[in-house]
Amino acid sequence: MTEHPPVLFCPDRESVERYSRQMLVQGFGGPRAQQVLQQQVRVLIVGCGGLGCPAALYLAGAGVGCIGLADADRVQRSNLHRQVAFTDADVSAAKVTALRAALQARNPRVHITEHDVMVSADSARDILRPYDVVLDCTDNAAARYTVNDACVWERKPLVSAAAVGLDGQLAVYNHGRDGPCYRCVFPVCPPPECQGSCDADGVLGMVPGVLGVLQALEALKLVMEMRGVGKWRCSLTGRLLLFDGRHLEFRTVQLRPRQRHSCAVCRQVYDEEEATRALPLNGARPTTAPAAAELPAADPLYLDVRPPEQFAMMHLRGALNIPFDELPHRAPQYLSCRRHRHIRVVCRRGIQSQKAVALLRQLAPNAVHIENVPGGMEALVSKRGVDEEHGKHAR
Repeated sequence: MTEHPPVLFCPDRESVERYSRQMLVQGFGGPRAQQVLQQQVRVLIVGCGGLGCPAALYLAGAGVGCIGLADADRVQRSNLHRQVAFTDADVSAAKVTALRAALQARNPRVHITEHDVMVSADSARDILRPYDVVLDCTDNAAARYTVNDACVWERKPLVSAAAVGLDGQLAVYNHGRDGPCYRCVFPVCPPPECQGSCDADGVLGMVPGVLGVLQALEALKLVMEMRGVGKWRCSLTGRLLLFDGRHLEFRTVQLRPRQRHSCAVCRQVYDEEEATRALPLNGARPTTAPAAAELPAADPLYLDVRPPEQFAMMHLRGALNIPFDELPHRAPQYLSCRRHRHIRVVCRRGIQSQKAVALLRQLAPNAVHIENVPGGMEALVSKRGVDEEHGKHAR
């Protein structure tokens, strides 16, 4: 029996020249880890200031394949002492545009996506959904809570830092089963008069530089852990790193675990998950449909249980719309039709559709194969858009 040698990933010459020093570091994972970073990893940086600039520069230098930049501000001359990606020529330019140019000048292989908008409660979830990890590099408390809440709902780990004067802090939130979110640790946003800021209290430029670089390091370890490459693992889950620049001291403190029953956001997410798990499925294990990239041509019937207003805005081509509340009296005629032996149920986020699957299985226990589309329409759209890649399914 002939034994074939293993297939090895051989990086191209430019990758070797650019990344060889980090590929040699013990525990990094070599060429395979570099390939994963370049081809699979997507990181979002919210806030392109004193923290965001160094974090972005080092992540781009490391070869992270896709970096999103979110900030609505313009470069000011007062930014330049700490926001080291910008020059005098960038004053008055959009920060995301100027930072993108700086990153691509250093590493043209990195794909940069600009989000020249203020990240708000209305926009945060849509912005961060396509990314693997989010870096909170914002400079005010209200924005931190907004970014945190969106990360909890979208199940994204959050690398959060802050710096004022000569002091800074860094933690990884919403990572692991018991890793707390920012709101678990700091339940209430402090009033403006109790918040420190660079404008009011000043900041030495090196301090956000140190914290931003450490954010990039933790984000790199985090995505490698998530992708299963290398031997490095996130160090700050459930711990807060405190930096004292005056005495050049670091110390860490243990954070409380995730507060599933008292945190205003985690409680809502946990309650939804528990309600879904508690649904009776007639002894059968819940089944899930393939992701968007695996959807077959036209065999199953797609049953959309969203309200008609949402269905009209976007839906899978050929899908049948029966709002959830109307299922008991409208669905039986389709369950009894011999043409529909395979039904896939879709909703907005994959939660109500699981309830619909349980209900439909009660109405027709054995007659029809019924399964849920996980993540719903939001998940399908986030897979680079059903319109682009799966036009036969999209309206």
